[in-house]
Amino acid sequence: MGSEFSNKSLEKYRKSMGVYYKANPFTLRCKKCVSDVEIAERNAAAKRRANDTVNGTNKECPKNGSSLPGDKYQQFDCAGGCNRKNLSPSLFNRNQLSKGNGKARCRECVEKSVQKEMNALDNKQEDEIEKARIFLSKAEVTGDAIMVL
Repeated sequence: MGSEFSNKSLEKYRKSMGVYYKANPFTLRCKKCVSDVEIAERNAAAKRRANDTVNGTNKECPKNGSSLPGDKYQQFDCAGGCNRKNLSPSLFNRNQLSKGNGKARCRECVEKSVQKEMNALDNKQEDEIEKARIFLSKAEVTGDAIMVL
């Protein structure tokens, strides 16, 4: 089904015409596979972060994970659903921090957003299947062979 793949990945696949280039390899992966890889990466990053904080080697922020007043560490506001203010940079991933203060979302908000997107995709697929079943049952009742096909 085409809805299982993002438009961007389908476009890349069409441009490469499905050919595997050594210089620029591209394989078509469904949204669920991409999401699974992202979740694994986030979990690995969380483990590294926890390990660094326990060992005292976290270079991004002080040991307690908070920014100190007058310190060189900048504080950020979350633009996500939690709307928390003055958060440590350690609560944001690098991609979100690059967006700047007031536009970045904390890790919790990003996780919630990803989960919400996955649930919406599942619901959309279930709705499409249900619509197809209803259409098929109506076609069978009317006896229209073209609609059944």
